[in-house]
Amino acid sequence: MVQLYGMDDQLLTRNITFYVGEGLKRGEGALVIASAERNDDLIRHLEQAGVDSEQAMRARRLLFLDAHQTLARFMVEGLPDQRRFERTLEAAMGEIQAQEDSGLRTYGRWLAFSGRRGGSPPRFSWSNSGTIF
Repeated sequence: MVQLYGMDDQLLTRNITFYVGEGLKRGEGALVIASAERNDDLIRHLEQAGVDSEQAMRARRLLFLDAHQTLARFMVEGLPDQRRFERTLEAAMGEIQAQEDSGLRTYGRWLAFSGRRGGSPPRFSWSNSGTIF
């Protein structure tokens, strides 16, 4: 699912909180890759929604990763390396222990490529308008 939200951070936070929180309540695992600030905000909102995020993290059902640090793990010369990307996400997903026969919910910022004319290599940048669930 992709959500376009423009500059409405409150709407995005509510939707992520609901999406991750409902999954945790159903015994699913959750992986969140976002800025440190967004992750802190989501922990607060999950707690307000009645989800014990600290307990979910201790039980390894919920994992928050810093988006910039995660991005650095799979970028090569300004572009994402598919093998490194897959290894990075597989390792993160492998850390999460959902209940048997349940799924894994993921949230990550939408990343976009933008290139410049004149032979310059494409630049990898964060988008301000979309999210991938």
